[in-house]
Amino acid sequence: MPTNIQGTMFFVEAVGEREYGWSESHALPTANDLKEALNKLALLAIARAKLLGAGAYINYMRVSDVGIFRDSQVANGVWPKAALIFDKQGNGKVVPAPPPPGDPADATTWTAQPIGGVPLGEPGLAKGVPAADLSDLLADQPDVAVLVRMEGGTAPFKTRRSMLLRGLPDGITWTDTDLPDVRHGILSVNWLRYFDDYTTLLTKGDYGMFGLDQTSPHQLVTGIAVDANLNVKWSIQGLNANPGDRVRISGVKVRVSDGSVKTYAETLTVETGTGAGPFVFSTSNERTKFVQSSFLSGNPVLSMGQAQVQRVVIFPYTKAVPRHWAKKDTGAPFDRPRGRQKPRR
Repeated sequence: MPTNIQGTMFFVEAVGEREYGWSESHALPTANDLKEALNKLALLAIARAKLLGAGAYINYMRVSDVGIFRDSQVANGVWPKAALIFDKQGNGKVVPAPPPPGDPADATTWTAQPIGGVPLGEPGLAKGVPAADLSDLLADQPDVAVLVRMEGGTAPFKTRRSMLLRGLPDGITWTDTDLPDVRHGILSVNWLRYFDDYTTLLTKGDYGMFGLDQTSPHQLVTGIAVDANLNVKWSIQGLNANPGDRVRISGVKVRVSDGSVKTYAETLTVETGTGAGPFVFSTSNERTKFVQSSFLSGNPVLSMGQAQVQRVVIFPYTKAVPRHWAKKDTGAPFDRPRGRQKPRR
């Protein structure tokens, strides 16, 4: 069973004549293949779309095994499938998108409020909201978000990550303190119900985050040498690493020529070596070159340090805790032209 499939939802929001975009990614630990992963991501996208304000939407999704190059599968579509429209007096209502022909909400009575060409919204958010307040369903600026702390794993090895929820209704993002905004009671109640549904789905075991395997032990560095080809060779007791593995070296202390002590710490990829070594790691960074020059200059090693294999695993989500409002800039939507484009001939 694949254990490293990742799914990504791509979002778009229009502000005036400009569109902004962002993405949200999750690991899919229970998916047996990419098709199943895409189905699980689609379920999550439907729940996530219900949290969006009008004018923000998910325009496509992608799943991929992070260890396989160019194996992605993509699903196109637009979620949610509803429209927020206004009459000529500015009164709003939410209808299925697009309004069916002959419906009282069509162009003979109503005119759609253009929001980036795709006026969208979740009908359930508007339930019970006074018509005069329906403009509160419009999505807030894309740099405004709710910061959610995602927790995963089981004791004693747990991890966490931060997740920004953007594109939320303006009516519940009018405060810089707690959420939701109590001044918009019924809208807040509706949104929190959908938020609970979303976090319940996230934490049922099908979704998670990538993290380092905390059970991988730290092993002592027992020898460091530099050969005639300037390769740094590390002997590490009980490391059991193989070519291609990532290894974190830390705590190596060297006294240099000016009398000061330099500490070396870096994550490197094994090029050659198995078992306890000796290992040769990548030498493409300046810190490794520092170790080379230090040993060639005869500088004494004060501490050999330690090493740990950095294996990536998936921690299923166990909890989602909304913390506070946050602001973080975002740019143009993914897969859209950026800057000047040369015409095709």
